[in-house]
Amino acid sequence: MEKEVLILKSSIQMINNIVNRSVLTLHHSDPESEICAKTSTDQLYFNIILVDFLSSPDVLISDKKSSYLEALKKLCASPSFNFNNSIDPLKHAVSDFSAWLSKSVVINKMWFPNINIEIDLKIERSPSSIVKCNT
Repeated sequence: MEKEVLILKSSIQMINNIVNRSVLTLHHSDPESEICAKTSTDQLYFNIILVDFLSSPDVLISDKKSSYLEALKKLCASPSFNFNNSIDPLKHAVSDFSAWLSKSVVINKMWFPNINIEIDLKIERSPSSIVKCNT
């Protein structure tokens, strides 16, 4: 139960640091909205905190091989604190974020003038993936 509290507390703090309106701006309000960093320093800050969230937490909190996100998935599968399905919003958020991370972004006909090549660039959001290109 203590580990669950530590995972939840740590995750909430990290998410609050990632989704910080003082460093991000929201354009529109629909599901296809764009969120941008206000400055290049804010973008670096966002990236660092996101990488931390997708990295392994302290061994005291979770097993070494899983990220905070994986720890949250495990917590959602068998929560200690679940009253009247109160875990459902967290379950859906974790599932949606995992699905978003697993998607690939394709940029068609990307031109690289320095190497004189045009390719379809496929970039996966998952931190464990490698950029893949199709010529």
